[in-house]
Amino acid sequence: METFLISGENEGIGFYVISQLLREGKQVAVLDINTGNLEQPKNEHKNSLVYFTCDIANKEVVNE
Repeated sequence: METFLISGENEGIGFYVISQLLREGKQVAVLDINTGNLEQPKNEHKNSLVYFTCDIANKEVVNE
């Protein structure tokens, strides 16, 4: 099974991308500052989507 790590997918084009990947049966991990919109896809794809609140522009946070 293919797995994708994507940043900035809470809304807009990014949200569409993860939605499509999940429909195709892919596993998706998301890093974003805001993750509120990801609860619904998580409920629909419990074993295929994980997400973490993270500002990837902040080196200190990423290293934790």
